[in-house]
Amino acid sequence: MLDELVVIKSIFSIDFSEYKNIISEISATKSELKRIGNNINQMAKHLNENKNNQTKEWMSNYQKQLENLEDKIQKVVHYISEGE
Repeated sequence: MLDELVVIKSIFSIDFSEYKNIISEISATKSELKRIGNNINQMAKHLNENKNNQTKEWMSNYQKQLENLEDKIQKVVHYISEGE
């Protein structure tokens, strides 16, 4: 009977350090999304006020930030699905 309890106990052993890493990555991604949202709002405000040629530069910067965020999200998804 005691042997069975030991086996059951080891089956339910969970290492939460992996989940802490996932939560940390999700939190960092959330912060980046907020910054990107703020940047979009600033660009929209500026475009509505000035309408000058800096639009292409801002859109390029936005595209780079978006690609960076997509890479990070892909890493989190891979980490969750593959455990690596």
